Amino acid sequence: MRGLARWVAEAALLACLSLVASTPAIGAWAQTAPPPAAPSAQEPDPARLEAARAALAAPGVGERIIEGALELALPALREMIEADPAFREEWREPFLDAIAAEYRANRAGMVDTLARVYARNFTVQELRDFGAFLRTAGGRALFERQVIVMGEASQVGAVFGQTLVPGITQRFEQTLRERGLPLPADADDGTRQQL
Repeated sequence: MRGLARWVAEAALLACLSLVASTPAIGAWAQTAPPPAAPSAQEPDPARLEAARAALAAPGVGERIIEGALELALPALREMIEADPAFREEWREPFLDAIAAEYRANRAGMVDTLARVYARNFTVQELRDFGAFLRTAGGRALFERQVIVMGEASQVGAVFGQTLVPGITQRFEQTLRERGLPLPADADDGTRQQL
């Protein structure tokens, strides 16, 4: 049973991370900002929370949050369980179905949790502006296509990132030399193969 608990915990974490990446305001921020501090246990300002809930109450937003998270998470979860020899093949579809059903059944709680995150990070006016934007044609289009855009951006970002490897390697080695540190090629611990 320990394996099942680990798989469920990993699935929940991945789905939650996908939720963050699938929402426009947070998804864009998550691509550029440093990792956030631990969530505040402090309740958000009631006016901000009300504005955040109103913003996320735009038609279709709650459904899109859940479906976007699942669209991002389920393929990665499938890869994870397919790579785990202890996870039997006949368990795969029932496991993924259970995850999707549980997230869909708990949509209201997930949207409210996200509203609290928004309320802690945006002003009342920003939340009102965000809600108004989500009710426009452009806002609905952005929200509906965010998962597709994030997927494409991730792919082109990975390709672009590969073009940076020579420059990163050169800068890294230069920094090591400037600091009088051994280069990975000179290290005895096999780190060169890890780079």
